[in-house]
Amino acid sequence: MGYRVPLPCRCRRAYCFTPYRLNRITGYFNKSADTQGMNYQANQALIAIGSGMVSGMGYGKSISKVNYLPAVVDDSIFAIVGQEFGFIGSGLLVVLFGLLSFRLFWLAKRVRDNFGQIDFGAFRNDYRVPVIREYGLNFGAFAFTPGVPLPFISYGGTALAIFVTMAESRSIFPSIPAVSRDAVSFIPPRD
Repeated sequence: MGYRVPLPCRCRRAYCFTPYRLNRITGYFNKSADTQGMNYQANQALIAIGSGMVSGMGYGKSISKVNYLPAVVDDSIFAIVGQEFGFIGSGLLVVLFGLLSFRLFWLAKRVRDNFGQIDFGAFRNDYRVPVIREYGLNFGAFAFTPGVPLPFISYGGTALAIFVTMAESRSIFPSIPAVSRDAVSFIPPRD
């Protein structure tokens, strides 16, 4: 049996050897301390979302994506959507992701075999976690950690290819029972 270091010692050691992790945590708890350093991107994302107001500035008229936000195409894309399309556009994006999540849940319930249910559930979670993370980062609910794109929206060929491949997966669709139009429109006679 190997030597195991207790969890608090491992966590402390990780923060001692990598101070940027400790800076992220302290920056999360004190957002106004370092507005030009560690908290710059989080604060600029909040400013971009707030400046969009209700209807937004218009498509392509964002000021933050040109001058202020450093990682516009992946980490702060929701902030740009909020600035260009406002509360209405960003709310519509949230509703669309919610509808997709509900639809995947509904499809997972209709699949006949266990593998199809697990596959739909995994796809639902694989796209839902980055969506929730993106919202949380841009609204300041989570510590800002770059690198995960917003599915189907962010620039990034690899992420888009993975999500489209998972969405177009043909191996699980034959296991969904077919519902004919006659079966849906049939109303049994009353006695």
